[in-house]
Amino acid sequence: MIALVFLLLALGTGASTAGAAPLSMTFSEGRANVGIQLSDEALFGAPNTAPFTAQIEPVDAANEEITAGVLEVPAFETHITTPIDADVTVEFEIGEIEGNFAWAVGALTLKGEAGGTLTATNEAYEGEECKVSTVPSVLELSTSTAASAEGAPHSGEPFIWGLAGAGAIAGEWTHMDAEPVDSEDPGNVSFCKNVEGQIGGKGGIWLEQEDIVPPSPPLLAGTDPASPSQNGTPRILGVAEAGSTVNVYADPTCAGAPVRTGTAAELSTPGLFVAVAEGATASFAATATDAAGNTSACSASISYTRLRADPPPPPPPACVVPKVTGMKLVGAKKKIKAAGCTVGKVQRPKRPKSQKGRWVLVVKSSNPAAGARPANGKVHLKLGPKS
Repeated sequence: MIALVFLLLALGTGASTAGAAPLSMTFSEGRANVGIQLSDEALFGAPNTAPFTAQIEPVDAANEEITAGVLEVPAFETHITTPIDADVTVEFEIGEIEGNFAWAVGALTLKGEAGGTLTATNEAYEGEECKVSTVPSVLELSTSTAASAEGAPHSGEPFIWGLAGAGAIAGEWTHMDAEPVDSEDPGNVSFCKNVEGQIGGKGGIWLEQEDIVPPSPPLLAGTDPASPSQNGTPRILGVAEAGSTVNVYADPTCAGAPVRTGTAAELSTPGLFVAVAEGATASFAATATDAAGNTSACSASISYTRLRADPPPPPPPACVVPKVTGMKLVGAKKKIKAAGCTVGKVQRPKRPKSQKGRWVLVVKSSNPAAGARPANGKVHLKLGPKS
């Protein structure tokens, strides 16, 4: 059995709009496992890079066809043990690849003929070669393939963000053959038979793609409350890629450390609050970082002006009722005003008919009495004839 695992990095592709378009991908360093050692423990290292090129063309509103795909896997070295002890170089390829991508659900299927050449390099078996191939010879790799103990080491995952986003495809074979290059050479026949004893049986391939495409910059739509306002902690409102983390900067170029961090959902509602000094105009911009750690470019900036608050009115003077008993009304009013109070009701007596001559009124009492501090500051007076 043999299983090859490569990490897939997309150089950039998306849904085509019209006609065939080039598709370019690169497989980066991963693992390759052989025979009874099929597991996450690597028996030998996979190649550093393996370019993949193809053509992609829309078929209908939901599907795209992939054709003329070529996977160029560089040669790599490993070691075969029991009953032989041989260092070997492996040139393993998946030939011309065809497939389909249903972008609406992220389903990807690729098919190609798998095989290559295994060559011994150590002194004991130097020059011995075997042609290796899978059964069936045409492998199908799909996002719907589930992991199995003896087949694909991991399950496929849909490319929900398109072929430039994250996802994985997996495929399985029932057997791996190792045929001698020279069937007339007993030594070559024996060597390849022993090799097949190591790599024969079930196996599988898993190709994973990491998301390397950054999200679009957030769109900052406004503030709550709208600018200008006396509010010192407005909320920035906008839209960012779903599931992304939004960093808000107090700089139109996103320089420095973020002043607020939140989710795309929070940016939409209720917004991400920031602080603005009284009487100042501040500019804010933001970036979005997706789940794979890709960060967008800086957004267009938005500004907010915080108005200065109106000064509070001066507090009213404290009213302490002065002593005005015996004073005429004119003098009492002046004294009450000087004490920070106001004159309320003034009660005057009726002049009796028997009263002859000059009629002089003075304050007989105040309500409240002298020394009091009325909450409303009013002092009511009662007048009477001067004794």
